[in-house]
Amino acid sequence: MKPDGEREVITLNQAHEFLKSWNSKNLENVTSVDLFNKSYKLKAAQVLMGYLKYNNLQANVVMANLSDIIASRIEEKGLAVLKNVCDMVTLQCPLLESVDLLDNAMGSKGISACKAVFMHFTKLHSVHLCNNGLDDHTME
Repeated sequence: MKPDGEREVITLNQAHEFLKSWNSKNLENVTSVDLFNKSYKLKAAQVLMGYLKYNNLQANVVMANLSDIIASRIEEKGLAVLKNVCDMVTLQCPLLESVDLLDNAMGSKGISACKAVFMHFTKLHSVHLCNNGLDDHTME
C-alpha cells in the first residue's frame, strides 16, 4: 500500500482520495506500508494508518517505509506525525521486521518521537537511518 504521485504535503482530503484508490485494489495480502516521499498532515496520517486497522490489513505487515515523511513540515507538526505513525505501526503491526526512517530530519527529538519502534518489537531485524540529523549523543 502506498500513495502514488509526486512529492507533496498530503492533506486530509488527499488521504481520503488515496483510500478510494486503495479500495479498488485487492489488499488482502499486504506486507508493507509505504508512506515514503510524501509529507503528511497529522489528520491525513491518522486516516491512512487507521485504514490498516479498520480493514484488518496490518496482520501481515513486515515492512514499513516511513522515509522522508516529515519534510517541509514545521518541527512540532512533523514530530507529531512521526510519533503518531510510529506509534500506530507499533500497535498495529506485531510482525514488523523492518522500518525505514531515512531522510527524516528528526534529530534527537525525532528519535524520542519514534521510540515505540525501537522499544516494542521482538521481530525487528532492521531500522534504516540515514540523513536524519542525528548527533553522537543521540546515537548512543
